Amino acid sequence: MLIRDAKKGDIEKINKIYNQVVKSSNVTFDLEPFSIEKQHNWYKKHKKEGYPIIVAEVDNIVVGWASLSRWSDKKGYDYTAENSVYVDKANRGQGIGYNLLKKLIEKAKQKNIKNLIALITEGNQGSINLHKKFGYEKVGNLKKVGHKFNQYYDVEIYQLIVSE
Repeated sequence: MLIRDAKKGDIEKINKIYNQVVKSSNVTFDLEPFSIEKQHNWYKKHKKEGYPIIVAEVDNIVVGWASLSRWSDKKGYDYTAENSVYVDKANRGQGIGYNLLKKLIEKAKQKNIKNLIALITEGNQGSINLHKKFGYEKVGNLKKVGHKFNQYYDVEIYQLIVSE
Protein backbone atom coordinates (compact mmCIF):
# COMPACT_ATOMS: atom_id res chain seq x y z
CA MET A 1 0.00 0.00 0.00
CA LEU A 2 1.24 3.45 -0.92
CA ILE A 3 -0.05 6.60 0.79
CA ARG A 4 0.71 9.74 -1.23
CA ASP A 5 -0.49 13.24 -1.97
CA ALA A 6 -3.45 13.29 -4.33
CA LYS A 7 -2.91 14.47 -7.88
CA LYS A 8 -5.36 15.98 -10.31
CA GLY A 9 -5.53 12.62 -12.09
CA ASP A 10 -6.93 11.02 -8.91
CA ILE A 11 -10.05 13.19 -8.82
CA GLU A 12 -12.20 10.77 -10.81
CA LYS A 13 -11.45 7.90 -8.40
CA ILE A 14 -11.87 10.16 -5.34
CA ASN A 15 -15.25 11.17 -6.78
CA LYS A 16 -16.27 7.54 -7.34
CA ILE A 17 -15.37 6.55 -3.77
CA TYR A 18 -17.15 9.56 -2.28
CA ASN A 19 -20.27 9.03 -4.37
CA GLN A 20 -20.48 5.39 -3.22
CA VAL A 21 -20.95 6.75 0.31
CA VAL A 22 -23.31 9.57 -0.71
CA LYS A 23 -25.67 7.10 -2.36
CA SER A 24 -25.55 4.29 0.18
CA SER A 25 -24.91 5.54 3.70
CA ASN A 26 -25.41 8.24 6.30
CA VAL A 27 -21.72 8.89 6.96
CA THR A 28 -22.05 12.04 4.88
CA PHE A 29 -25.08 14.26 4.65
CA ASP A 30 -24.57 15.20 1.04
CA LEU A 31 -27.77 13.95 -0.56
CA GLU A 32 -26.77 14.07 -4.21
CA PRO A 33 -23.63 12.58 -5.77
CA PHE A 34 -20.93 15.07 -6.67
CA SER A 35 -20.44 15.84 -10.34
CA ILE A 36 -16.87 15.52 -11.54
CA GLU A 37 -16.85 19.32 -11.94
CA LYS A 38 -17.85 19.82 -8.31
CA GLN A 39 -15.11 17.40 -7.21
CA HIS A 40 -12.56 19.33 -9.31
CA ASN A 41 -13.63 22.57 -7.60
CA TRP A 42 -13.31 20.92 -4.17
CA TYR A 43 -9.80 19.75 -5.11
CA LYS A 44 -8.76 23.20 -6.35
CA LYS A 45 -10.06 24.89 -3.19
CA HIS A 46 -8.14 22.49 -0.95
CA LYS A 47 -4.95 23.01 -2.91
CA LYS A 48 -5.37 26.80 -2.91
CA GLU A 49 -5.95 26.89 0.86
CA GLY A 50 -3.08 24.46 1.53
CA TYR A 51 -5.18 21.67 3.02
CA PRO A 52 -3.89 18.20 2.17
CA ILE A 53 -5.68 15.52 0.21
CA ILE A 54 -4.01 12.12 0.24
CA VAL A 55 -4.80 8.80 -1.42
CA ALA A 56 -4.08 5.15 -0.72
CA GLU A 57 -3.01 3.01 -3.65
CA VAL A 58 -2.96 -0.76 -3.88
CA ASP A 59 -1.48 -2.21 -7.07
CA ASN A 60 -1.49 1.30 -8.59
CA ILE A 61 -5.24 1.71 -7.98
CA VAL A 62 -6.63 4.41 -5.68
CA VAL A 63 -8.67 2.57 -3.03
CA GLY A 64 -9.17 5.35 -0.48
CA TRP A 65 -8.60 8.99 0.24
CA ALA A 66 -8.48 11.41 3.13
CA SER A 67 -8.35 15.16 3.58
CA LEU A 68 -8.13 18.00 6.03
CA SER A 69 -10.59 20.85 5.62
CA ARG A 70 -10.95 24.29 7.09
CA TRP A 71 -13.01 24.05 10.29
CA SER A 72 -14.36 27.59 10.03
CA ASP A 73 -13.83 30.69 7.91
CA LYS A 74 -13.14 32.67 11.10
CA LYS A 75 -9.40 33.38 11.38
CA GLY A 76 -9.29 32.38 15.05
CA TYR A 77 -9.92 28.78 14.00
CA ASP A 78 -6.95 28.59 11.62
CA TYR A 79 -5.24 25.99 13.82
CA THR A 80 -8.18 23.59 13.78
CA ALA A 81 -9.16 21.33 10.88
CA GLU A 82 -11.76 18.69 10.16
CA ASN A 83 -10.59 15.35 8.87
CA SER A 84 -12.34 13.07 6.38
CA VAL A 85 -11.42 9.47 5.52
CA TYR A 86 -13.13 7.36 2.85
CA VAL A 87 -12.27 3.86 1.62
CA ASP A 88 -13.67 2.10 -1.43
CA LYS A 89 -16.39 -0.31 -0.38
CA ALA A 90 -14.53 -3.34 -1.78
CA ASN A 91 -11.36 -2.51 0.18
CA ARG A 92 -12.63 -1.85 3.70
CA GLY A 93 -11.26 -3.78 6.66
CA GLN A 94 -7.71 -3.94 5.30
CA GLY A 95 -6.08 -1.14 7.30
CA ILE A 96 -6.40 1.44 4.55
CA GLY A 97 -8.37 3.90 6.69
CA TYR A 98 -5.85 3.45 9.51
CA ASN A 99 -2.90 4.26 7.24
CA LEU A 100 -4.70 7.24 5.71
CA LEU A 101 -5.58 8.73 9.09
CA LYS A 102 -2.06 8.12 10.40
CA LYS A 103 -0.59 10.04 7.45
CA LEU A 104 -3.23 12.78 7.76
CA ILE A 105 -2.25 13.39 11.39
CA GLU A 106 1.39 13.71 10.29
CA LYS A 107 0.31 16.22 7.64
CA ALA A 108 -1.63 18.17 10.28
CA LYS A 109 1.50 18.45 12.42
CA GLN A 110 3.50 19.69 9.42
CA LYS A 111 0.81 22.31 8.75
CA ASN A 112 0.94 23.42 12.43
CA ILE A 113 -2.66 22.29 13.04
CA LYS A 114 -3.27 22.04 16.78
CA ASN A 115 -6.69 20.33 16.78
CA LEU A 116 -8.36 17.82 14.53
CA ILE A 117 -12.11 17.39 14.55
CA ALA A 118 -14.05 14.38 13.27
CA LEU A 119 -17.82 14.56 12.89
CA ILE A 120 -19.09 10.98 13.02
CA THR A 121 -22.68 9.90 12.46
CA GLU A 122 -24.17 7.91 15.33
CA GLY A 123 -23.73 4.19 14.84
CA ASN A 124 -20.67 4.45 12.59
CA GLN A 125 -18.68 2.21 14.92
CA GLY A 126 -15.93 1.57 12.38
CA SER A 127 -15.09 5.26 12.18
CA ILE A 128 -15.38 5.70 15.95
CA ASN A 129 -12.99 2.79 16.56
CA LEU A 130 -10.54 4.10 13.96
CA HIS A 131 -10.40 7.56 15.48
CA LYS A 132 -10.08 6.21 19.03
CA LYS A 133 -6.98 4.22 17.96
CA PHE A 134 -5.26 7.59 17.43
CA GLY A 135 -6.44 9.12 20.69
CA TYR A 136 -9.49 11.04 19.48
CA GLU A 137 -11.93 11.66 22.30
CA LYS A 138 -15.67 12.21 22.11
CA VAL A 139 -16.26 15.83 23.14
CA GLY A 140 -19.84 16.37 22.12
CA ASN A 141 -23.05 15.13 20.57
CA LEU A 142 -25.26 17.10 18.21
CA LYS A 143 -28.81 15.77 18.46
CA LYS A 144 -30.71 14.99 15.26
CA VAL A 145 -28.75 17.47 13.09
CA GLY A 146 -28.37 15.19 10.07
CA HIS A 147 -31.25 14.09 7.87
CA LYS A 148 -31.00 11.40 5.23
CA PHE A 149 -33.09 8.45 4.04
CA ASN A 150 -36.14 9.91 5.84
CA GLN A 151 -34.45 9.71 9.22
CA TYR A 152 -32.73 12.16 11.59
CA TYR A 153 -29.30 11.32 12.99
CA ASP A 154 -27.12 12.49 15.85
CA VAL A 155 -23.58 13.49 14.96
CA GLU A 156 -20.83 12.85 17.49
CA ILE A 157 -17.88 15.21 17.71
CA TYR A 158 -14.45 13.65 18.23
CA GLN A 159 -11.33 15.72 18.80
CA LEU A 160 -7.60 15.06 18.77
CA ILE A 161 -5.30 17.64 20.26
CA VAL A 162 -2.35 17.26 17.93
CA SER A 163 -0.05 19.62 19.82
CA GLU A 164 -0.41 22.10 22.65
